[in-house]
Amino acid sequence: MFERKRYINMLSEDKSGRIPTPGTSFFGTRRSHGFELDGRKQINAFVGPVEAETTQVTHAEILPQDGVVQQEGENKDEVNPTEIKASTGPNCDPQGITIDQFLNQSGNTDDSFGKTTLNRDDVTFPEAILKNGELQKTVAGMPVSSFYLLPQTFKDKGSVIIQDGGSSEENHFCPKGTYDKHWQITQSGSNKIKEGEQEHCSDLTLAFNLSLAKFRDAVNSAAGKKFSSQSQANKYLEKQIGVHPDQWNNYFWCLASKTRIRDTQKWHYPKSLRTRVDEHCQKAITVLGTSNLPDIGLHPSTEIIKDCDAKASDKK
Repeated sequence: MFERKRYINMLSEDKSGRIPTPGTSFFGTRRSHGFELDGRKQINAFVGPVEAETTQVTHAEILPQDGVVQQEGENKDEVNPTEIKASTGPNCDPQGITIDQFLNQSGNTDDSFGKTTLNRDDVTFPEAILKNGELQKTVAGMPVSSFYLLPQTFKDKGSVIIQDGGSSEENHFCPKGTYDKHWQITQSGSNKIKEGEQEHCSDLTLAFNLSLAKFRDAVNSAAGKKFSSQSQANKYLEKQIGVHPDQWNNYFWCLASKTRIRDTQKWHYPKSLRTRVDEHCQKAITVLGTSNLPDIGLHPSTEIIKDCDAKASDKK
């Protein structure tokens, strides 16, 4: 009877740079998420319950700080790559809210325990811009919003049918019939949901540090250098960091989209859920605790955010 699901739905650029049509799901289901929202590309990470017996699998570019600065008289096209450290990424701190606060926020759905969102139009992508032949400084940014449900009990959509009235002690010998469905999130369950959203935050931060942050730093390290053409500047930066400026955005989205692995592998799906009728025989309650999310915390971001082709336009 439980239709709430733990999933992540992420929109990323296809090879043509177009946003998928509203209604497209990357995870084999057609639900109210993963669509174009206000014309913006977005990454959404949702946490929501699933029925234990019928759990379904739903599918779920680098700115060098220490770049090589060309000296006068050097060949601009012959640059030896150097190891460049990524700068610190943006903050992403999941905030605890009530179910009413969660649903009152635009774009949220009622089948989630939490949500981490990165909107395409809010990302500041670094650029390699020449002004009078001189490379200009650039910036990069990635604002991420993240929310999770605090400990609470709330009514869900739908109902639960109890067919063994009078024979089940765990259901307080309540009469058989139909009961409204409720969720009870314990303190430990809320903490685990927060940890799950933090995993998505950490994934996105690492993706930023391995791509946009390094790209930004590479440009700023070489800012002020003179180039005879944009092509020459791009070639110089590509030799520095291994990714052509034309591919910086796609490379970032490839890395960021890897966070969906946590959901395609069902690491964020609640497991072993049980529903009981309360002692007053008024409602059916499913309790979510830490034991229902056993896979959260087992897979670091470094295990996931990798293996993107710097030459490909959109490799997932």
